[in-house]
Amino acid sequence: MPMRRFVVLLLLSVGLSLGLVGGLNRVVDPFWYFRDVEVTGLNAVKTKFRWYERHVKPAIVARERPQALIFGSSYAEIGFDPTNAAFTAGRTLRAYNFAIAGASWQDTFCYVDYALRHAQVKRIVLGVHPGALPIADCTKAQAELEGPGWGELLFSATALKASLSTMVEQRRDSPSHTREGLYFYTRGDPATERHFREGMRSRLSALPNCTLEQAAVLPAAAGPQNAATPIDLSAVEYLIKAARERGIQVELVFYPSHVFALELAAQCGRLPAIWEALRQTAALLDSSAKGAAVRAWEFFGYNEVTGERVGNAMRYWQDPEHFNYEMGDLMLDEMFAERADGGPHRLGRPVSLRELERRLPAFLQERTRFIESHPWFYEQLRALVPRERWRGAEPGAAQAGWRKPGTHHRAGGADEPTGQAVIRARIFASRVRSVGAERG
Repeated sequence: MPMRRFVVLLLLSVGLSLGLVGGLNRVVDPFWYFRDVEVTGLNAVKTKFRWYERHVKPAIVARERPQALIFGSSYAEIGFDPTNAAFTAGRTLRAYNFAIAGASWQDTFCYVDYALRHAQVKRIVLGVHPGALPIADCTKAQAELEGPGWGELLFSATALKASLSTMVEQRRDSPSHTREGLYFYTRGDPATERHFREGMRSRLSALPNCTLEQAAVLPAAAGPQNAATPIDLSAVEYLIKAARERGIQVELVFYPSHVFALELAAQCGRLPAIWEALRQTAALLDSSAKGAAVRAWEFFGYNEVTGERVGNAMRYWQDPEHFNYEMGDLMLDEMFAERADGGPHRLGRPVSLRELERRLPAFLQERTRFIESHPWFYEQLRALVPRERWRGAEPGAAQAGWRKPGTHHRAGGADEPTGQAVIRARIFASRVRSVGAERG
């Protein structure tokens, strides 16, 4: 065969192969980048999206330019449905969940900064943990945020392998995300109780000196309180400035926890640090001009939603920290829906210095009432933690004492009148507040 003919045939073969590969990857769209061809049984279930969301979500936001965005870690990605009617102002705003599983605060800040530069943002929900929220250096994140190029999306071996796997896995896998970026995670998993047990053990492993007990009075109340150290909230200042200049509504959300995770934090002495972080955030927001577009919310509480009994068919929770979008909908409704009745919020409260002053004593009394009215509380908590991390009497017969009307069970084992318990709760509250006072 003449060399020229051979070269032509070779080039045609290569071109045809690349065309077939590119065409297959374009139609299957394994990374959910193009989002225009979905065929049941072929590519409707994007089985590979979860592994590439850090690269694809920024590209989707830049191209579709949503107006309402959700940011945060897996808590926000799992818990907030961006199609919520209140969040989207009656579905008049294009919305997307830009939260990323495993994202650090530095990652999250860079995603917010990226969206502000590439999308027509009008509304933001930003999930955070109480603590420092500094401005991050996003230089290293730029490559990830710029997303994959056309060559990677259409002609790479990675894309081809992902397309073939996507087609093969259609019948045996379930969607990991919705089109709008909501992550299902372990939703519907019949082993929810096991996830709770694993979650509690994981959190206790980070607190090696903490053991739990049937405690009406929190151990932290008797412990020394350290002087408050100012935390870096420069990212909140950045958001306040951006919100004012661009007319953006920003809702900063401190993630809720199931009551068992809350009880762990309470008994392990974590509440003072949590409340001090809330106090410093509130002080910054209160000091900004009236009518500022940034608000903060906390959803810490002992109630029928955060205190849903643990089992293998739970509505609101997947583990002690990850909440389902049914709870997220309640939170979004409280943050964005107009309250015609003018009544109190059911689950959460805006964070302000005035509100926090009232909230901590109310929180402690709420805890007392919830535990007294739910006899299974300590029995189930004990079943979810390792035996060596529980001290004192086993819950069960001994619970009759703390369940007796009008009394509170003291950590030492004896009952005390409810009035005395309230006094002890107020002493604890005053000690927590002293953390802020010491800062001056």
